[in-house]
Amino acid sequence: MGVVLEVSDGSGESDSSSVIGMSPKGLGIMTLSAVSVAPFSLTVSAVDTLRVVLEGGDTARGQLLHDALTFATSEHTAHPVAGDAPVRPQFPRVAADGSVVDVARLDAQDVVTALVDTGYLTARPVWSEPSHDAYLDQGRTVLVIHVLRQFTLTTTTVSGQRDRTVVTPVGWYLLALVGDHTSSLVGATGVDFEDAEAAGNWLVEQEEFGAAHCAAGCDCCGNRWQAEAGEGTFTPDEGDATLVWHFDDAKDVDEERNTIACPACGIGRVGFDIY
Repeated sequence: MGVVLEVSDGSGESDSSSVIGMSPKGLGIMTLSAVSVAPFSLTVSAVDTLRVVLEGGDTARGQLLHDALTFATSEHTAHPVAGDAPVRPQFPRVAADGSVVDVARLDAQDVVTALVDTGYLTARPVWSEPSHDAYLDQGRTVLVIHVLRQFTLTTTTVSGQRDRTVVTPVGWYLLALVGDHTSSLVGATGVDFEDAEAAGNWLVEQEEFGAAHCAAGCDCCGNRWQAEAGEGTFTPDEGDATLVWHFDDAKDVDEERNTIACPACGIGRVGFDIY
């Protein structure tokens, strides 16, 4: 059954306007602050789910890879150089046609592809999910990166000065991106896995990463419902077919408190938990 959170304003009286429900995971109350409710839209932030996961790794090491990719998407040129080599004009890798290899791209994922071609790293997707397959505001992609040889990226400024990134060390990384059609870089983190399969298994085990299930509960009548895989059809926990409803038919949507009017009793407020 849902409960009402009473918040004291310091006057000795309580405000019972913030509705929360019991988590289907058995972990206490659901966190409505992470769920965004609007007409025809029920989502959590894809960026937030990824950032929580990235924090579980070596964020300091991951920042080095993140900075290198950001450098390559913001500079007009980005030449990969072995991390143990001095930065001199002859050190950037030269392609078969005699041109200097340039990995500068507008999209971070395209930079990764270019770096794979240089032989400095390998990349493999371990998670790719469009927003409509879950309760996400945008799609999300996670790559497992294996840096085989430490590297830095260099560029020459208009004034002729050569800039370079801090060396990205050898090791395994998770790289997170969001977007359904074009990708934006969220971040990277260092991990200790020895292969991509282990990285993928670890990822799906992270509780905060889940966004395929949605539970709903009324704070008045106590009815509870479930929906799956980004769908808007909510079926009751008790199996009463007369209580099935669709989110698109929701009434009195409160976008501040992220609740709707209860479709069963019409009196209470229904809150949501996405997991």
